Amino acid sequence: MNKNRTYRKTILFVIAMAIALTLLSGFAMTAYAAAPDITVSNEAELIGAVNTAPAGPISYTIALKNDIELTGTLTIPDGKNIILISEKGGPFTLIGAEYYDTITVFGKLTLGTTDLDGIIVTHIVTQNDGNGGSGVMVESYGLLIMNSGEISGSTGSCHYYGYPAGGGVFVAYAGSFEMYGGTIENNQAKAGGGVFVAETGSFEMYGGKISDNTVFFEGGGGVYVYYAGSFEMYGGKISDNTVFFEGGGGGVVSGGSFEMYGGTIENNSAQENGGGVVVSSGSFEMSGGTIENNSAQENGGGVYVFYGSFEMSGGTIENNSAQENGGGVYVDYFGSFEMYGGTIENNSAQENGGGVYVYYTGSFEIYGGTIANNIAQRAGGGVSLYTLNQFKIPADAVGVVFSNNSAAGAYDRDPKDDGTYATCIVGDVTWSDPFTQGYNNYDIGYKVGTPLVFYTLSFDANADDDDVKGLMSADKPILFNKPHGILPELSRDGYVFAGWFTEAEGGEKVNPSTIVTMADDFVLYAQWTMYVDTGGDRGKDSGSGFGQAVITENNITEQNNSGSDKTPAPPAPSSKETSGGDSEDTPNTSTNGMRGGLFGTAMSLTAPAVHFVLKTAAYLLDLIF
Repeated sequence: MNKNRTYRKTILFVIAMAIALTLLSGFAMTAYAAAPDITVSNEAELIGAVNTAPAGPISYTIALKNDIELTGTLTIPDGKNIILISEKGGPFTLIGAEYYDTITVFGKLTLGTTDLDGIIVTHIVTQNDGNGGSGVMVESYGLLIMNSGEISGSTGSCHYYGYPAGGGVFVAYAGSFEMYGGTIENNQAKAGGGVFVAETGSFEMYGGKISDNTVFFEGGGGVYVYYAGSFEMYGGKISDNTVFFEGGGGGVVSGGSFEMYGGTIENNSAQENGGGVVVSSGSFEMSGGTIENNSAQENGGGVYVFYGSFEMSGGTIENNSAQENGGGVYVDYFGSFEMYGGTIENNSAQENGGGVYVYYTGSFEIYGGTIANNIAQRAGGGVSLYTLNQFKIPADAVGVVFSNNSAAGAYDRDPKDDGTYATCIVGDVTWSDPFTQGYNNYDIGYKVGTPLVFYTLSFDANADDDDVKGLMSADKPILFNKPHGILPELSRDGYVFAGWFTEAEGGEKVNPSTIVTMADDFVLYAQWTMYVDTGGDRGKDSGSGFGQAVITENNITEQNNSGSDKTPAPPAPSSKETSGGDSEDTPNTSTNGMRGGLFGTAMSLTAPAVHFVLKTAAYLLDLIF
């Protein structure tokens, strides 16, 4: 009975996958080979084609065979499924009239089917008053899908409390926008230079680029998500957007929900706070992707959180800068930051908190992840706090790493803060070398304890440096009366590394836990043990070792093939030591996010189809099992 049931499931599974692949093949052929239903050359023909297109789920493809200038808004009615493309020789431009949105979508509109047939949606602007109209307005329950082409040169309409918003795309109440490719660039508005998502509207980004957009007031140079709106980012890039005057969030403002699974937010800037992302009375969850090279003239080069929540479980926040505090992340009034994974590294602040700054009533808890190589010119290279109890590493934190952070001076913890430290810093954590506790100002901002003086520890390989692998190229800072901390592990052909010593010969052996007893710069020397091969069985299937002799200072001890002798020695290295090498990964370079990674270049041109097919297959499998 069970065998028959398993057999039927297997047959049904094969049928389900065959159906899915057939659908996928059909979509792919449509994307590459299907001719348009109609071609148009002027506004009257375009409007007529839209109006006469059949209603229902079947798409109707309209191709522009030249640039078309509109005198009003092109409206996609409810119930229509329109695809706009360019004929060969494009891309061709759809030019919107001033003070009108170029396109308004009540039904469904798809821009482009391949990277080669997209159109350019733009505006003619004669008055620079910031109200020239949006590129595309997605009305309630309308759907915009962008596969290719460009939306540019628009200034937004007064849909947001009388302010021009959504220069490129405005997604209204319950409207939806899916972006798989193409570019939204060189638009401007007072909120959401590239895209504005209104209450209960949604935006999903799988690929493409939102860049070089400008905002002069509220914020969100790239994307602005209003209260109860949602933005999910799986791929693509939000870059080189700018916010001037009082606004923030050069890349993204989240007043609703922002979930980042992949993609990149980079090279954005804000004249005030949040060069990359601002969370203002909203939420931001980051499980992948990169926020890098963003800058803020005030606080929060990468992320700024104000009356909102930020949860990080993956991804990277790196190389961001703030002219004041919080190079990577700034947590302001009633903001909260919980870190479960990911990396915050190589960020800088001109004042405090190279990695993270937590201000009055803000909070930061870390359960996992890495904070490394961040720099603050004053306090808290890794994390800076308004009060020490704002930062906690709970008991269930695992593998938290602070590494190589720096600030203006190091300090030892004052005993009066031992109780706070014992309460707040509980979980598994490693501190920047050579520190053994976190209130040191390099990792956690702290300037009330005893100032610490660094000395320089140098390493001598005690051999030709070219023959030695693993030698540190730079000296190591060291603290008097503290452990030596991390020491290099070396290797050398024909020798076994015996460890680090205070002299080139003899002297005292030094381990990472050995306390520094010299209040001065000093040198440690590597010492080596030579191997001599004495013969023995070779090439045995058992994998036993060769006969070897280990030369020590006073004797030679022979080791047999089984490795058993009275004075065990470590196994001899091979005549040519093999390392992992610097292999170069071949990343998925598709800017279309999930599409390139799942189906390669060809299939990346049919991302909405892939999305549909995957959901169909999942549904069929759910029915089967």
